[in-house]
Amino acid sequence: MTRTSPHAPDDTAAAEPAQAGAPAGPRRNRVPVLLIAPVVLAALGSWGLVRDGAFGNDESATRWAARLPLHGLFHLLGNVDAVHGLYYLGMHAWMVFGDGPVALRLPSLMAAVATAAIVTALGRRLSGSAVTGVVAGLLYAASPFAMFYAQTARSYAIVSLLVAAATLVLVRALDAERSGAGGIVVARRWVAYGVLIALSGWLNEMALLVLAAHAITLIVTGYAWRARLRWLVAAVLGAVTVSPLYVISSREENAVSWIIRPQPHDIVVLLREYFGPYTAVIVVSVACALVALVPTGRTRAAVAAGTTAEAWRNRGPVGLVSVALPLLVAPPLLLVVESEVGTPLYADRYVLYSVLGAVLLIAHGATRLGRRLFGARARTTAWVPGIAAVLCVLLVQAPFQQHIRTPDARLRDFGPPAAFVGNYAHPGDGVLFFGSFFRMVELGYPDDFRDVADVGVARTPLASGTFRGIDASLGESAPRILACNRIWVVGRRPGGRQASVLFKRERNLLVVHYLRVAVRQYHGLTVSLWTRRPVPLRQVPPRLRDQPVHAPR
Repeated sequence: MTRTSPHAPDDTAAAEPAQAGAPAGPRRNRVPVLLIAPVVLAALGSWGLVRDGAFGNDESATRWAARLPLHGLFHLLGNVDAVHGLYYLGMHAWMVFGDGPVALRLPSLMAAVATAAIVTALGRRLSGSAVTGVVAGLLYAASPFAMFYAQTARSYAIVSLLVAAATLVLVRALDAERSGAGGIVVARRWVAYGVLIALSGWLNEMALLVLAAHAITLIVTGYAWRARLRWLVAAVLGAVTVSPLYVISSREENAVSWIIRPQPHDIVVLLREYFGPYTAVIVVSVACALVALVPTGRTRAAVAAGTTAEAWRNRGPVGLVSVALPLLVAPPLLLVVESEVGTPLYADRYVLYSVLGAVLLIAHGATRLGRRLFGARARTTAWVPGIAAVLCVLLVQAPFQQHIRTPDARLRDFGPPAAFVGNYAHPGDGVLFFGSFFRMVELGYPDDFRDVADVGVARTPLASGTFRGIDASLGESAPRILACNRIWVVGRRPGGRQASVLFKRERNLLVVHYLRVAVRQYHGLTVSLWTRRPVPLRQVPPRLRDQPVHAPR
């Protein structure tokens, strides 16, 4: 049998000017191609980045942790959220650029921009087609799932960048193994791979699930045992460096106590996040991905001969499908299975990076369809279907793209309730959080609470090394509550069923001694203002109850 080239293009790409293993054309011509998707993502990511200055729960945690002095930050990480420790340390250093919405979200956006460039490079290298690479990068830029976290001050977009970079370095290391490059070149690439795996694991332990995808890629491709052994050594060393984080985070069970076992609805949501939020987009995207999986002429012959692995290898020792399909399927599948049989750990954002596999497959399928429609040698018109598909995806998803840039797209928006307190609070006011979770409002917007005292806390978040602090007993908090003429209640409504059960004694204290004069409902929480009752409730005319606040101080 004649040995194929390191990355021989399939029969549908025969007209491409270069092999799939190396980018086509001179280096000076590669740079503009790699910049198309990053520029588009940067433009889309700049749209709505401020999001009305709104911070939700997670971003409030980021903002507060990053503003802590180092000793306070390490005290926090010793009690909770050690899994995000490296990210918080990086954001602590980033604080020199400010702590506003744009400054906090900019690292995530920059990471997503870099990821779009890497996706472009991966698609081009693995398929031998510049069209495939650019379309894959543009699809990543157009993905609402990727964009949501590109505009969120959390680590997930950075994790995706590191996973994408590790995948590209893996491909380059295997190329070096195949071509017989010098030992220094090969060793350098495997070291880089191990470092990227370690960094991604330190940012989020779930990133290590990508090793399963890479292992499948190695299994189905035809590399010598030496190459597989070197990968195994680099992967194990990279993962082992994360073991201290695993030991620490495993003791912080409260950090994942909110996670429940995945339900069928969660799988449907993940499908929409990978392939599009609307049915029409999902159908087209999945169809393109399936086209990418259809065997070519050479692969069909190999399958007929009974050499399934050779069917993959005929497209190169490592092809687009052998990289993208495991990357799409393996990490989320393993996380779902683990969450069903062990401690629930599944959250869709933990496997955000698997969207890389989806866009690579969709782009490859769209490109193959384009060549079928316009002919293999129509290099200019071959771009038309891919670019048209990207534009259609953007137009169809425009309402959803607009929605994810609003505060309502997050579970909770702490900006307006904090502003309400800040605008109307008087020095000496007290605040009660029903329950302690809602102290995140103050952590995210401390300036709005500068005139109020938390009368329900026994140990503050800073003192306890937590985000919620520790609530005081009624015996401790009652004298402080009664010492205030006005009390703000943030969280669940004091009259609501849940609040009545959880804070029954505090609620009774308020009802007996205070009169509620204002209440505001927000996305996910309620803020009410209570003033000292001058007379028993039965003597207060109904028309004077629940009066709104008239003007800011």
